[in-house]
Amino acid sequence: MTMPKAHKEWLFKPLDTLFFRDGKPFGFGESAYLESIFPPTPQTMQGVVRSAILLSHCKDPKLFGSGKCDTCRDEKNCHLSQNIGSPKEGDYGSLDIYGPYLVDGKRYYPIPLDLMQEAEGQKRLVSLKPKKKAVDQCDIGSIPLPAKPDGYDAIKEVKGWIEGDALFKYLRDQNQTMPDKNSLKQDSDFFGKEPRVGIGRDYAKHTTKDGMLYSIAPLRFKKDISIGIRVDGIDESLQPKHNSSTKFGGEGRACELEIKDYSDTQQPFTFKSDDKYIRMMLLQPADFGGWLPPGFKATTHNGSTCWAGNINGVKLHLVSACIGKPQKIGGWDVVKKTVKPMRSYVPAGSVYFFEIMSGDPPTLPVEGKIGNNTAIGFGHYILGRWSDV
Repeated sequence: MTMPKAHKEWLFKPLDTLFFRDGKPFGFGESAYLESIFPPTPQTMQGVVRSAILLSHCKDPKLFGSGKCDTCRDEKNCHLSQNIGSPKEGDYGSLDIYGPYLVDGKRYYPIPLDLMQEAEGQKRLVSLKPKKKAVDQCDIGSIPLPAKPDGYDAIKEVKGWIEGDALFKYLRDQNQTMPDKNSLKQDSDFFGKEPRVGIGRDYAKHTTKDGMLYSIAPLRFKKDISIGIRVDGIDESLQPKHNSSTKFGGEGRACELEIKDYSDTQQPFTFKSDDKYIRMMLLQPADFGGWLPPGFKATTHNGSTCWAGNINGVKLHLVSACIGKPQKIGGWDVVKKTVKPMRSYVPAGSVYFFEIMSGDPPTLPVEGKIGNNTAIGFGHYILGRWSDV
């Protein structure tokens, strides 16, 4: 019997500080200080979601963890493996995650990397776009690099978060009208750092160990701030209890979990048949095995190096891109009980500029996923427009 699949929003409201590690080594004698990263990676979020479902419904989590569900006496009546997969790498069942993002009543996403601000003076917001002329040579070939329009002096990156509706409007506006600054938030609007000091102990002697002083900086979230994700593909019957509590983050601190139906705040949008230029922003890190979206290959167009590929059958050539530093993500292999190798991901906020070469623009999906491990949230993107004027 096929069970109805739910489209839910899971909201994690921290009841204590939270700590999320990156790939930096942290052990006695290696590093004395470690800050929490934010947002947590999709790798972290899938672990929280699958664990919450597993602990709510599995009668023998140890069997599941050892990959021996076929020996369980309830195996024939259990739908867990179809929904959340198995401990085997890459097996996530029907689970389909979008996020994480911040919520204070509204949803907030990373600010796109093509949105900049004047360093001095009025500090106006400005949108980068590819130059008309390609540079003679750079480390990836001869391409038009993103640049500020005339009339602006020195500019700098705008770090932080942008309210969802403002982001969608900014990306889809052909004239690239700047968002209201009130829609932009800093980390400090949502959480603060709470440094903590510890020291290694010799439990046999009940003494401290020399040279084992360390410090971490967990995050203390403000009241009414939640970490949100959209969870699709899970049977309604397997959803954890509403307003239950769950452990979250590197220290397993408590969060209140609220689960509700997912409501899309985006205004209906489709591309027009005469749209020529589109841009793709990554809302989450993407695993491309490099910086190029999958399927794009080097070619030459109008004397410049570019990369041709397609999305949903619409042929595109990649004109330029605003890409941040590679994000290193690893993890823990539950089956092999060892550290996963570190991989480089294109960071959230990165923007790719495309020109449509052929195909029907209205068939382009305005939101989707691209790359590897998309089921757990990697490669979540949204499409918009840009203009070469």
